Amino acid sequence: MAVRLVEMHRLLKPTGSIYLHVYPTASHYLKMVMDVIFGGQHFRNEIIWCYTGPGSPNMRKFLGKHDTILFYSKGDEWTFNRDAIRVPHAAKTAANFKAGNKGSGFVEGEGLGEEGVLNSKGKVPEDWWQYAIAARSTKERLGYPTQKPVALLERIIKASSNEGDVVLDPYMGSGNTIEAAAKYGRNWIGIDVTHHAIATTAFRLDELGITLTKDQVVGIPEDIASARRLKVDAPRQFDTWCVYQCRAKPGDDANGRALGIRLFSSISEGKESIRRALYLSTIDDPPTMRDIKAALEKMKKHGADIAYLFCFEEPEQPVVEELMRLKPFIDDHREFPKIGLKFIRDLIEGTTAESLISPHRKKRLRSLDTQSELFEA
Repeated sequence: MAVRLVEMHRLLKPTGSIYLHVYPTASHYLKMVMDVIFGGQHFRNEIIWCYTGPGSPNMRKFLGKHDTILFYSKGDEWTFNRDAIRVPHAAKTAANFKAGNKGSGFVEGEGLGEEGVLNSKGKVPEDWWQYAIAARSTKERLGYPTQKPVALLERIIKASSNEGDVVLDPYMGSGNTIEAAAKYGRNWIGIDVTHHAIATTAFRLDELGITLTKDQVVGIPEDIASARRLKVDAPRQFDTWCVYQCRAKPGDDANGRALGIRLFSSISEGKESIRRALYLSTIDDPPTMRDIKAALEKMKKHGADIAYLFCFEEPEQPVVEELMRLKPFIDDHREFPKIGLKFIRDLIEGTTAESLISPHRKKRLRSLDTQSELFEA
């Protein structure tokens, strides 16, 4: 981590801040590293992110249900937007204030006597936060193993940046930081080593109505040869690269590969309904009967109406005939193949399967007040 943190320090603007999320088993070691790189005088907070959940019935210790976030500034002046992150006062605090008992969370009001006045915007949060982990939220869960709740990132971004500032997440993962930055008008850069992270982030942005252009993503295959190498060296990464091209939601398959699901709007007999399209790469290339059988099984499992298979080569004639025998999907008097083929050369050239069906988007609009789960002060 040390070499990476040195680079983060170099990249930060003089008034910039860094939030380092670590597990309690390593936080004390990295606190020492951060003190050396950023200077102990620039340590601002050790934030404890709390959450709840079950534990093993055989545990012989207290449940470990918190992570640590180390907050440092680069210099002696740093951005901190107090009013952007205030939370409501506890009912008990407000009641005590009305009774004339001074407590925390009020400011003195000019000309209002010694009692002062409660800040109507609420108070600045303490350094312990409670947010439900994303894995337990059906609204947010994307199946990414290290996914964090967006509300947690929203608080950090609103506190330590302004509109137009640049937010960098060098461990992008499921893209929660990128989504929060885009939502609040920040510029952003995300870095990750997996195509799964790129596909998941692209899916999240697409739900916000933001579609990534090809020149915004660096490091993806740009020709047939590099795509073939990716499939041989890292089949799962190849799968998620294909899924990314179609702005589908990436997911895991039982055999260790990845696939994508995308909702689309369908019209039948004048009524609109939401349908599912399945995206997956073939096992064999050219595609074989085994690929058709596997696709039909996965369609049944995931409730998909149509599927797209990604492949490099044209299938042989018996496979083509078998695909033609499948009953087509009817949408507003238009016929779509139940299983369609998409060739990697088309993905390289920028033609994707998403243009064949009408997307169904549901914007992920969140409010910190309604989505976060905060302890009462």
